[in-house]
Amino acid sequence: SVQLIVREMRANAEFLDGLDASASRYEAVMAGARFSKEEYLLPTREDFKQLYLFFRRMDMTGQTQIPERQLLMILSAENPKVSLALLRIMMDILDEMKLCAIERTPNRLVEVRVNTKSPKVNLEDSEILGRLISQCEL
Repeated sequence: SVQLIVREMRANAEFLDGLDASASRYEAVMAGARFSKEEYLLPTREDFKQLYLFFRRMDMTGQTQIPERQLLMILSAENPKVSLALLRIMMDILDEMKLCAIERTPNRLVEVRVNTKSPKVNLEDSEILGRLISQCEL
C-alpha cells in the first residue's frame, strides 16, 4: 500500500495574492468605483441560489461558521467565476434583504444565521444591487 505523509501545507502564493487583490477590489467597488461587466461582480440568480442553498445546508447541520477562504473554494469549485469580491457582495445583499444574518469576523470567519421565516424577496429590490448595476460599465 502507498502512504503519503503531509508535514506542512501552505496555500499557493499566487492564490493568496489573488485573494488580496479581490478583497481590495471589493472595497473599491463598495466605495463607488466603476467596474466592467467582464469583472463578474454582478451576481446572477444562479450565484445567489448556490450560496443560499449552501447556507441552508450549513443551517440544517447546525454549522454557523465557516472560514471565508473555504467557502470561496467550495463555491468556485462549482463556478470558477466566483471571486472573493463577488462572494462578499452576495453576502452583503443576502444580509441586506434579511435572508440571512451574516457577519464577517476579523479572523476571516463567516458567521451565518439563515432566516427560515423570511418571506420570498425580489433580490432586484436590493439597494446594494441597484447601486452596483449603476456602477457597472456595460
